[in-house]
Amino acid sequence: MYHQPLDRNSLYSGVSEMGVGLFNITAAVLISMLTFACVGNAAPTQELAELEQALSQRQGNNVLPILEEIVEISSHPHPVYAKQYALRWVAAASQYASDTPQYAKALIKLATLQVGQANISDASANATRANNLSKKYGWQMAEVESLRLLGVIARYESHLDEALTLFEQAKLHAEKYNLPIERASSEYEISIIYFYQGKFNEAIRILKRILPTFASFYDTIKVGKTLNILGILYGSQSRYEESLEAHLQALEIARETEDASTEQALLNNIGVTYNRLDKYDEALKIYQDALALAKRINDTHSEGLALLNIAPLYRDAENYETAISYYQQGISIAEKLGDKNLQSQGLNGLAGLYYAKDDIPTAKALAQAALNLADEIGDNTVALNPRSHLARIALQEKDFAAALNYAQDALKIATQQEFSSEVSDMHFLLATIYEAQGNFQQALEAYKTYSSIKDDIFNDKSDKKIAALRAKNEAIQTEHKLEQLALAQELQNVEHKKEMEHQERIADAQIVQRNVIIVLVISLGWVAFLLHRRWLQRRLNKNLSKQVKHRTKQLAQKNEELQEAYEVMELRSQTDELTKLFNRRFLMQRLTNELQNLQQQSHTKRKTDMHQDYVFLMLDLDNFKQVNDTHGHTAGDIVLMELSKIMSQVFRGSDYLVRWGGEEFLVVMRHVNRHDASTYAERFRQAVATHPFHVSDDTTLHLTCSIGFTCYPLIPNNYSIANWSQVVDIADTCLYAAKRNKKDAWVGLEFSNTPDDPDLFKHIMSDTPKVLSYKETHLLTSIVTTQPLSWQ
Repeated sequence: MYHQPLDRNSLYSGVSEMGVGLFNITAAVLISMLTFACVGNAAPTQELAELEQALSQRQGNNVLPILEEIVEISSHPHPVYAKQYALRWVAAASQYASDTPQYAKALIKLATLQVGQANISDASANATRANNLSKKYGWQMAEVESLRLLGVIARYESHLDEALTLFEQAKLHAEKYNLPIERASSEYEISIIYFYQGKFNEAIRILKRILPTFASFYDTIKVGKTLNILGILYGSQSRYEESLEAHLQALEIARETEDASTEQALLNNIGVTYNRLDKYDEALKIYQDALALAKRINDTHSEGLALLNIAPLYRDAENYETAISYYQQGISIAEKLGDKNLQSQGLNGLAGLYYAKDDIPTAKALAQAALNLADEIGDNTVALNPRSHLARIALQEKDFAAALNYAQDALKIATQQEFSSEVSDMHFLLATIYEAQGNFQQALEAYKTYSSIKDDIFNDKSDKKIAALRAKNEAIQTEHKLEQLALAQELQNVEHKKEMEHQERIADAQIVQRNVIIVLVISLGWVAFLLHRRWLQRRLNKNLSKQVKHRTKQLAQKNEELQEAYEVMELRSQTDELTKLFNRRFLMQRLTNELQNLQQQSHTKRKTDMHQDYVFLMLDLDNFKQVNDTHGHTAGDIVLMELSKIMSQVFRGSDYLVRWGGEEFLVVMRHVNRHDASTYAERFRQAVATHPFHVSDDTTLHLTCSIGFTCYPLIPNNYSIANWSQVVDIADTCLYAAKRNKKDAWVGLEFSNTPDDPDLFKHIMSDTPKVLSYKETHLLTSIVTTQPLSWQ
């Protein structure tokens, strides 16, 4: 199981309302004494020791900046130490700055540390106190942060709907107050809820959109956390290599920033990925490192998660006693924390262990307890496995009605979450139950469905592996062939040069020979000498001319053949094998230099020449996955080939038609009036919508597409706002808006002039509604609606 992505470090914290009322000068002194008692009267680092010394020399509200700095510096590497000083910070702020944002900031920071150490009740009270004060005094930043922290606490307690509502409120407030980094942080939390709900693609889109925002603000910690969640999502989609790459990048960031809490979470997640890649020894070592680090930083929740991750490795090795010990320790921690999600996962794992030991009564009781907890918190992803266990147990007990009920419920959950392997397993289980009941017709149907899905899964995995290997092999062979052709051509040129020099030497030698002969025969007489010289010269010149002409013709022919072969190989390396359209490699090699020439030429042309524009249209088939799932990948390939023909009919011969990836295509219209973009978008939309896609003799599909577009240069005659790669990103954002709001539609962005916004591209990607409010921005769309388009 992946580490629950609790974003402890991006939040602030506080103390309970009742506790605040007790803080006076005497309490502050007592807390100070407790603080030093808890940390052993010694700061963890020299820097913190120096800050403690500076603090002892300050009085009144002058202590606030020092306390804040101590808490900020020690939060990640020394959370227990940080929490003690956060208590002092809140006490001092309540006395000297109770009507300023400093007070709310201190409350939020303390609450964050309390969440990290599982003091949920105190954290909730302090975050609520901070939120109420922020609303009362209009502290915008603190209001957004306290809402987000309350959402984290709700998620920690498995109240996912409540958490999502709070995160959405935090996001809306951040937009209202123009706080881009806070908005991105709220969207980060929303993506985690989407992960729990099985909405993996939506979560990935959000994270890829907010990653540039964190990077532009140099927020390294949040960049690492975003990579962490991306890794988890990729892993949930069986994209394990991408998952491992993202997690390793995030781990490097966590270690650079000395963020021990995030490092521990990443170790857990990397262990999961190694496990799924069947690298069990590496997984066990990583899990044990994660467990040791969780204990060192006093992260109880992560300690429980690491224990529950280690247990299955011992279970699969049939070391049941050790596995049971780890399970029981993990479940005990989950019960202590009140984390029902984690507790349910542990009970379910333990149920599977006892089922493997043929202790059916114990397995049944544990699976039922796991299911009760999962249903209580409404987490279907956790409820799937207990139902599967209970179905198998009921089948073994010959309670066929109960077995059928559990299996059908599990199948429904697996189908909703698009867990292909689990869907296949449930159909096989249903076939077994029907067969045990004597219902052979339904058993046969269920088994056929199981077999079909299993084949699809195998073919899909095989296709992906084969395609990846084939693509890698072809790329290597193509590059090698290109290098060979280039080398052969160079050698041919050298050979040609040497041959010409050789012919010259032959000619020189013949001239010398001629002169020698002339000297030898000069005694025969002047007349004979002249006649012989003329005859010999004609003969030598004729032979030499013939030899040179023949050799030159051979070399020219070889050079022409080599050049043609080189061009063919170059074209093959730039062409998509299925659709025969260009691929990304072609665009990368061709477009950058072409657009640089366009920019240089623009200085010599009239500023009103609109036919120097390039229009980028991103095209995507709607619901293409259903074609593959329902009719097979062969039908999907036929659809893509048909689509490429439609593109060739709609767009001009001078335009670049590129297969961008999967069912996504990019059209680059060259030297076109930007105002014609919507005309071409509508023409292509209609062409696809009215085209019958014949995928077999008896099957014709009617499909639609969505289109997003914008122009290069983004601003007329202004090439510095965005490069062509960024223009593609904007077109992709428009495509997503078309899909999200209607499908079978197009959306485009056009600018009449340069807005007064130095970060225009960043705002287009992270806050499109803001950009639409600029008078220079023009939204072009086929969608007829009175409501603003949704861009997320």
